[in-house]
Amino acid sequence: MFQLRGHFADSATQDAQAATLMESTPSPVFVKLSETWSSPFYTLLRTAAMATSAYHGYKRNNSVGWAIGWALLGGLFPVITPVIALAQGFGKPKKGS
Repeated sequence: MFQLRGHFADSATQDAQAATLMESTPSPVFVKLSETWSSPFYTLLRTAAMATSAYHGYKRNNSVGWAIGWALLGGLFPVITPVIALAQGFGKPKKGS
């Protein structure tokens, strides 16, 4: 709880102080992550992962829906998704299909 000159502040004052504190001090973790996610290298990595994952999803399941799903996962998780695709046999149809 925030204090004002020796007494406890009411909830409206606390809310105002908290909002001011959050606006004035950006999180260093958020700043670092936003710089990383917008870097050209990470953008290229995400784009390549989306393309390869979409190809794998389509070839594995012969479905555009699966291609879109794999592409989205490739964009969100650009390192692990292609690794999973390789483990499944990149672009090979699912067994039994």
